[in-house]
Amino acid sequence: MPKWTVAEVSDQRGRTVVITGANSGIGRETAEVLAARGASVVLACRDHRKATATAAALPGGTATTVDLDLGSLASVRRAADELRSRHSRLDLLINNAGLMMPPYGRTEDGFELQLGINHLGHFALTGLLLDRLLGTPGSRIVTVSSSAHRQGHIDVGDLQFERRRYRPTAAYSQSKLANLLFTYELQRRLAAAGADPIAVALEPGIVSTDLQRHASGAMGVGIAVVGKLLGQPTAAAGALATLRAATDPAVRGADYCAPDGRLLNASGHPVRIASSAASHDVDAQRRLWAESERLTGVTFPIIGAPHDPLTCGFRSSGVQDRFHRGGESCGAGLVGEDDGGMAVHCVDAQHAAEPAGSTGISEVAGRSERPAQPDGLPLVDPIVRLLRQFDGPAERTLRCRQAGAQVPGQIRSGGSPRHRLRRGGGSTAEPTVGAGDEPGS
Repeated sequence: MPKWTVAEVSDQRGRTVVITGANSGIGRETAEVLAARGASVVLACRDHRKATATAAALPGGTATTVDLDLGSLASVRRAADELRSRHSRLDLLINNAGLMMPPYGRTEDGFELQLGINHLGHFALTGLLLDRLLGTPGSRIVTVSSSAHRQGHIDVGDLQFERRRYRPTAAYSQSKLANLLFTYELQRRLAAAGADPIAVALEPGIVSTDLQRHASGAMGVGIAVVGKLLGQPTAAAGALATLRAATDPAVRGADYCAPDGRLLNASGHPVRIASSAASHDVDAQRRLWAESERLTGVTFPIIGAPHDPLTCGFRSSGVQDRFHRGGESCGAGLVGEDDGGMAVHCVDAQHAAEPAGSTGISEVAGRSERPAQPDGLPLVDPIVRLLRQFDGPAERTLRCRQAGAQVPGQIRSGGSPRHRLRRGGGSTAEPTVGAGDEPGS
């Protein structure tokens, strides 16, 4: 499979892009490429002087700036108001800015620094700008996470480390896991609402930038050594995952991009991989969402939390079958394509199911490009290897990772397949069938 490079970034003329933290590091490199392709880029940054100088140096001469301090909800609201007054539509919001492993501190609003800047500030900004993205075909919300999310733990009852001992690495990992919980919950809500935007995320690899300025002592030395030996050679290389998540037409909602390096995903060209099992905890996604709304006072102008039934869609020979429980459906689902046999994968990584006892991942319809490995290793959370072929009725037992339930499924071949699932002993309704339906629609 060819490596994805900056040459794949298509013409961006007519598109308006907001990038937080775009005056240095991978944010600046992302802005450079998008501006060179013709996009109108807005640098949303805390340092007005640096942002102005960066905007002036970008190709095209159309880049602008907006003052944004993600550690201040008042600043976030002012920036959103200014962006809304300037732009009737937005095509891309890239939540790039971040803070990594500082000493304990609090934002202007009393949030732990890393959670406040890396997650809550971006949560609020996204909600305040979402209506400018909702009516824009092909729009995306792209959030920069990190491989550190794999070590993350979310304690919604103690997000600010008031009861837990503060450790900079634990707080950073929590904030990066929060980025993914937010992205996946946002995608499910967008899909349930039938909205235009998609929400995607990425990790850039290990990149030597100002982000690591707070790392000191043994941790600082370790990061520097690993970065030198294994990391991305330049910030431009680190920006490739952002650029792919933002521009690749093959990217779908809840996709997760990362470098293809075999060790720690530290370097390489971007591919789509699976994020950690913890990032797909639907209950954690929803609890964090509710708490984020409470803390920021920002709600999103889309349909509220979708139902959480077992909802899957299979496409076989061009026919989409959707089935659900209790007449309800959500934006997530499984989708498969049939060419003599059926293969299935999770369309937005919210439901991960596989035959009992199976391992690994199928390269189905280009949706995943690497084999997965168990949690704690560079690649995590094997997604799917389902129903490789069928010939006549076949009875399979599926394990729905989300529900932790054993799900018997029956499939009949020929014409338009029919599917029945049970969850927890209950029967589902018969599937509805419609040609050409999109998964989760």
